[in-house]
Amino acid sequence: LAINSIEPSAPSVPVYEKFELTLDLTGTWDNPFDPTQIDVQGHFTSPDGRSVALPGFLYQEYALTKAGEQPVGTPVWKLRFAPQMEGRYEYFVTAKDRSGQVKSAKASFQAVAPHSEGFIRIARRSPLYLQFASGAPYFPIGTNCFTHTAVGQPLKGDRLPRLRRYITALTANGANYIRLRMDSWWVAIEGSPDDAVGYLGVGTFHLRTAWDVDQLFELARARDCSIQLCLYNANAHVNNPRQRWRQVYNLFLKKNGGPLDSIDEFWTSPEVARLVKQKLRYVVARWGYSRNLMAWEFFNEVVIPEKRAPDIVAWHEEMSRYLRSLDPWEHLITNSPMGGSFAASARMWALPNIDVVQVHSYSFTDMGAGMPGFCGQAVSQYRKAFIVGEFGLPRKVLESGGLKVDQDGLHLHNGIWASALSGCAGTAMHWYIENYVDGRNLYSCFRGLSAFMKEVPILSGDLQPVKTRALRYVTPPVEEKFLDVALMGRAAFRRAQVNRFTVHADGAINDAEELGGYLWGVVSHKDLRNPPTFVVNCRQPAQFVIHVGTVVGNGDNPIRAYLDGKLVLDENLRAGKGLGERSKEIPEYANWHTVYNRDLALKVPAGEHEIRVENLGKDRAEVSYKLLGYASNRDVVPVRVMGLSHAAGAYLWIQNVNNTWQARWDGIELEPVPPTMVDLLGLGEGEYRVEFWDTVEGRVTSRAKAQAAQGKLTLRIPQVTTDIACIVRR
Repeated sequence: LAINSIEPSAPSVPVYEKFELTLDLTGTWDNPFDPTQIDVQGHFTSPDGRSVALPGFLYQEYALTKAGEQPVGTPVWKLRFAPQMEGRYEYFVTAKDRSGQVKSAKASFQAVAPHSEGFIRIARRSPLYLQFASGAPYFPIGTNCFTHTAVGQPLKGDRLPRLRRYITALTANGANYIRLRMDSWWVAIEGSPDDAVGYLGVGTFHLRTAWDVDQLFELARARDCSIQLCLYNANAHVNNPRQRWRQVYNLFLKKNGGPLDSIDEFWTSPEVARLVKQKLRYVVARWGYSRNLMAWEFFNEVVIPEKRAPDIVAWHEEMSRYLRSLDPWEHLITNSPMGGSFAASARMWALPNIDVVQVHSYSFTDMGAGMPGFCGQAVSQYRKAFIVGEFGLPRKVLESGGLKVDQDGLHLHNGIWASALSGCAGTAMHWYIENYVDGRNLYSCFRGLSAFMKEVPILSGDLQPVKTRALRYVTPPVEEKFLDVALMGRAAFRRAQVNRFTVHADGAINDAEELGGYLWGVVSHKDLRNPPTFVVNCRQPAQFVIHVGTVVGNGDNPIRAYLDGKLVLDENLRAGKGLGERSKEIPEYANWHTVYNRDLALKVPAGEHEIRVENLGKDRAEVSYKLLGYASNRDVVPVRVMGLSHAAGAYLWIQNVNNTWQARWDGIELEPVPPTMVDLLGLGEGEYRVEFWDTVEGRVTSRAKAQAAQGKLTLRIPQVTTDIACIVRR
């Protein structure tokens, strides 16, 4: 074993930038990624006397050629470090293999004044948001980035150019963040043995893919973009995937070259823990230096069932603690659950080394209606920074050709504006980049929000969801008409905290975020069951409609409705083979997903009434509700006002409620909403400047003044054709 030479990248580097050592090292090992066989470490002492030890890693240079990526030279060992203060740093290198240990002479480099804002942290004064080490605010705006890696097929030659094109186009339009899926069938550095791809199995890392990720980090540095690295895909490794094509990506199973007989052994296996720690060590060694790394993410969409929750939460506690001990730059750590136990997920989010709460949502076809409750509830529940790591249209909508009516990115536009102004720490991240964001060239959707969010004081420490009252027309309609109103529910695997909803004259309901998108049955989810009751006051006879999309279970699934305590609707939408529009078996739960897409209607006389709805089936029914002919057009103002405020101002997104994917799909004509007024509550007394913004171009279109008195400011809103944004500042 010998360290023959050490070549530093430069005699000095700016604070927060990469200082790299390239080693000529000879020794003996079989697996260069296993630290028990070869352990290379750099030992760095900062100007204030603090020391850290960092692992080295094996590196192979590649070059992009017409024939694809080709290796250049032979593999070498590297160490990467980023200083966090100015001054002189000393370092030396150690290496250890089966023959012994060697140590280099000491050397030094100089850290000079920074050229950047530094690493991303939880904001000190505003822990629901993020900031740079310098103290400057950071609000992530972006989307998911990935390309597919197919088993048994060579890597595509355009993979890296395509990913670079995504990042370049995003950042050219104001985005500053991507979530990179570095797992399973995406841009994975580790895979089951595969000669075509070049994977060698669990515990070894694919040097070409790692070099690709290097290039993405370099581009991110040049374009001021941060990256969230997702390391494992639970849908391949631990969620009992039904699809055979997913099972072959589970590199931990013996049949795929791993150590496990069964997926169920994953959470408690010492060998799995060793292999995961080996990967964590490698990713910290290779990319931990980067100020453009926003967060590590353990899993994409891990299911945490209550019966396995102690093991799963304990695993995350151990791995998050280990990752924190490896990483001297203290990058944020996150995860993403899917289904399972709400209470178990809460225990995971409470772990001290899990910094950012992340949830994925494919439930909302109207993002403005869904996001405020979805985000607001998560923020109030966990009191940690919260992001929606993936969103998109529901699968059933896509299967029905739902993207056909969204050529201009309306769902993306509404999703990022609604999430940004609902208290999220960053925008919701759209999933479909290849055939949607990139395929339809929707990058410009990020431009307007990027400009607007620079004006929002996310680090003020006192931003709250804006409180409004009395949305009304400046000039009410002359002719009265009665309109249908949708009572939006949110699909969530938790028990609703409220089960009584008063439907007001304009169609709004109390505690809208608690109206679930599922009617839970009486067998599988007793703990979630809390059937809703709606209190209505009809000015004329109306209809109450329960739309049942999918039922889950096996056998009878009675959906019942009671009007003033009397059973008036009893429809058995059975779940099982050959039923409904289509049905799909879920063998591991002895259940069927049976699609009905059926409206169940009951007549409601004029006057005040109570309507109670329940499901007496085994599992659940996916539902939404409407009242037909309920609300007067004089009471219903088709404008949604949402946003953030504090005593010195408000930052608003104002949306024509028919400017949504759902309204387009339903064929509702988009008509401009005439000028309206709304009272903003909680603002300090005095005069305010009002700016209205174009949400696409990100520029001010008009200005006005307003006066706040006795905690209320009446804002006059101009005509809203699609949507506008607004800033109200003292």
